[in-house]
Amino acid sequence: MASRRTDFLIREQLNRAMKRLNRIIDRYQRLDDFAWILRNQQQEINRVLRNYKGDLGFLTNFFTDEKIDILGAEAVKTFQDSLKAVPQFESLVVGRQRVNQLVNSIKREYGKTTKGVINSLFDNQATKTRRFKIMAQAEKVTTERVAELLGRRGIVKIGGDEFDNKSIGELWDVLTNRYGNHEDVIFTSGHKMPLNTYVNGKAITMTQDINNTVVATESARRGIQVNKISSHGASDSCNIHEGTFVFITETAKQQFLSQHPEIKVARSFKTFAQVKGDRTHIFVFGCRHRLTPAPLQFMSEGAIKKIDPSPSLATTSKEARVMAKEVNEARAS
Repeated sequence: MASRRTDFLIREQLNRAMKRLNRIIDRYQRLDDFAWILRNQQQEINRVLRNYKGDLGFLTNFFTDEKIDILGAEAVKTFQDSLKAVPQFESLVVGRQRVNQLVNSIKREYGKTTKGVINSLFDNQATKTRRFKIMAQAEKVTTERVAELLGRRGIVKIGGDEFDNKSIGELWDVLTNRYGNHEDVIFTSGHKMPLNTYVNGKAITMTQDINNTVVATESARRGIQVNKISSHGASDSCNIHEGTFVFITETAKQQFLSQHPEIKVARSFKTFAQVKGDRTHIFVFGCRHRLTPAPLQFMSEGAIKKIDPSPSLATTSKEARVMAKEVNEARAS
C-alpha cells in the first residue's frame, strides 16, 4: 500500500513558514558581505545578529504549534484503519489523551532542537565576524605597498582603510568555510545545509516521527510486536526496506519468537532500531516512511506464507540494488 504523504496535513502552515523564513534570510544578506562587516563596529554587527536571531524565533513556534496535533489524529487513524480487518480489534479504542501527551513531547523535542539550531547559527556568525575583523587588520595596506598591489593584485578600500583585495577575500572564504554563511546550519559532522532546507526536512521528519511513535506505542499496548514499513516507490536507499516487517523492540522480538515459534519467517525480521541504524536513509532526517501495525499472530497461515523475508530486495531497481550493496559494504568497513 502506498504511503500517504502525512506532511501534506501541515503543508499549508509549512509553506507560510518557508515564505516568511526566506524573506528573513534575504533581509539579512548583508551578514555575508565582508565589506559591510569591515565598515561596521562589532557592536552594530552583534545588534543585527540579535535581530536576525529574534526574527528566526518563530520557527520554534512552528514546531510546537497546536496545529501540529492533527498529525497525532492521523496516526491514530492509520493505526485503527490498519486493524479494521482483524476481528480481535473490532472494538479498538485509542486513548486520545495518551496520544496527545506523546505528540506534545515530540513537539517540545523538535522545538528545543530548532531553538538550539538558531542559537548555534547566531554563535557561528558572531564568532566568524569577530575573528574576521581581528584578522583583517593584518591585511591593511600600507602606503608603500599601494603601488605594488595596484599593479599585481589590486586593493579594496573599505571604511577609509585599504586592504589587499585577494588576501582579504581568501580570509573571508576560509572563515565562511568553517562557520558558514548566515543561513547555514552546520551539523557536528561539519556538513552544511541551508536553513530553509533544514526546516523543510525537519517538518517531514516530524510527521514520520509522530506517526511511528504513536503506532509503535499503541502496538505494544495491544501485544502487537511487529510493524510494517510503508512503500511509496522510494528511489534512494530506503528502497531496500519498503514493505518489510520490523519488531518494535528487541524485547518484543524475543517475546514474539518465544510465543510463536511456528511463524518461522519472523526470525529474519530486524528490530526498528537495527533498521534505523543501518546507514540507509530509512527513518532518518527527511524520510517519509511510516509504520503500520502488523499483528502476524492473528494472520492466516496462508497469508503468513506469502510474506517474503526481504520483499523489496527482489523487486528493486538496478540502481537501488547497487545502493543496497554499497550500504552493506559500508556496514562491513
